[in-house]
Amino acid sequence: MNDKITVCLGKGGQREMAESFARKNNVPIMDKPGEHLTVMFDSRGVSLTGYGLTYQGDFEGMLHRVTNGRLSHEMLVRAVKTEGEHLKAIDATAGMGEDGFLLAAYGYEVTLYEQNPVIAALLKDALRRARKHPVLKDIASRMKLVAERRTERPGTGTYQQGGKTPGGSFWEDAADAGALSEPCHTDGNDHGR
Repeated sequence: MNDKITVCLGKGGQREMAESFARKNNVPIMDKPGEHLTVMFDSRGVSLTGYGLTYQGDFEGMLHRVTNGRLSHEMLVRAVKTEGEHLKAIDATAGMGEDGFLLAAYGYEVTLYEQNPVIAALLKDALRRARKHPVLKDIASRMKLVAERRTERPGTGTYQQGGKTPGGSFWEDAADAGALSEPCHTDGNDHGR
C-alpha cells in the first residue's frame, strides 16, 4: 500500500475496524490525520481525507435516481432490463458501488468486487450505513461486497489471493452467481448465435 496513507481513529470511531484495516494494509494508526491521505474512522463512519478534501461513500445521495419513477430512466437499467426472477450481476470493478446500487434497486442480487483496500473500506462503510436507512436498506440488502486482491495466474485462468489459490476462480464465482450464462463478444460478430 502507498506509504503516504495513514489511519486515524477519531472520536466515536470503530477501534476494531481501524486496527484491522491498519494491520491488513501495514499502515500506521495516527492520533491525527496524516500529511497526505488518511483513512479516518470516526462517529460518521469511514472517510478518506487529505489535501483539504474529505470523501465518504454515500448511497443516500443517490435516492433521487431510484425513486419516483426515475430508475427506469437510468441508462444502465435500460441496458440490462430483463424479465425474470432471481436476477444476479457481478460488478468486477465496484469502485464506490454506484452501478451495483442501480442494479440492486432494479432487483438484481449484486456481488461487488473491489481490490483496492481503501475504496473497499469506504464502500463497506457506505453499505453498512445504507442497511440502516429506512429506504436504502432493501436495496443494500441485495448488495454483497467481496473486498480482496486477486490476480490471474498466468496461463491458468485461475486467480490467486495472497499467494494462495482459492477454492475457485473468479470465472467460477461469476458462473455460480449466474452472470456468465452466455459469452459476450464486442466485435460485432454473433459467433453463430
